[in-house]
Amino acid sequence: MPINDPVADMLTRIRNAIQARHQTVMVPQSKIKTAIADILKSQGYIKDWEPARGQRFPTMRIQLRYSDDEQSAIRGLKRVMTSVGVAQRVPPTERPLSRIGRQPIPIPSGVVVEVIYSGVVVNGPLGSVTQKYHPEVTVKVEDGNVIVERLTDRKFHHSLHGLTRTLIANAILGVTEGYARTLELMGVGYRVQQNGDGITLSVGYSHTVDIFPDEGLIMRVEGNNRVHVSGVDKQKVGQLAAKVRRVRPPNRYKEKGIRYQGEVLRLKPGKAAARRAV
Repeated sequence: MPINDPVADMLTRIRNAIQARHQTVMVPQSKIKTAIADILKSQGYIKDWEPARGQRFPTMRIQLRYSDDEQSAIRGLKRVMTSVGVAQRVPPTERPLSRIGRQPIPIPSGVVVEVIYSGVVVNGPLGSVTQKYHPEVTVKVEDGNVIVERLTDRKFHHSLHGLTRTLIANAILGVTEGYARTLELMGVGYRVQQNGDGITLSVGYSHTVDIFPDEGLIMRVEGNNRVHVSGVDKQKVGQLAAKVRRVRPPNRYKEKGIRYQGEVLRLKPGKAAARRAV
């Protein structure tokens, strides 16, 4: 069976030559083998090496070193790499995962965090948020901080560790500062009107589209082409904003539709404009 690893082939030839008590060994020459031979020579494991002449392929002759009692200078020869250029994997002593999960969450003044079964209830100046989490994660309140701990070092628990900590931190931020998303209407004739707690969109359809917020969310119209969605729950705010945008997603060719404020659209000129440019 041929050996595909050139370094392993070189070490095998040297080991076999030492076991047979040969003074020299012939090894196919390459840049990496030349570098290894130079290191072995500088460290005193071999006498010398030289290119072998009269060979069909580039070959190097390595002169082995023995002591007076015929003991080889090379002992315990072993390959420590699994393949060419790939070092043998050594398990780390500490896995650098869940850095976010280890950080305690400070509880601001005016905020109360109550731990319930598989969830926490966060009450603050702007409202209340109930955040569920996986039962294989432990959450506790100590010294004005929320501490999240995982059960084991399994990859699944590492993922839950950082996720749970982020969800609880978002809930605390929501009841203190709140979350908001702003959407803008683009297009001639596109407009939005306040309709009680909800909004009415006129975005190029033969009919208008009415959208009403869920409990705990606020929709406010600014002018006739801007909508503000706010609330204490980050997930619900983002979901309602996505629902409004989905009514008429922005068109990259006609520059029409509903987009998030600050959303960058790579507008396309279209086939006709591209032909005119040519």
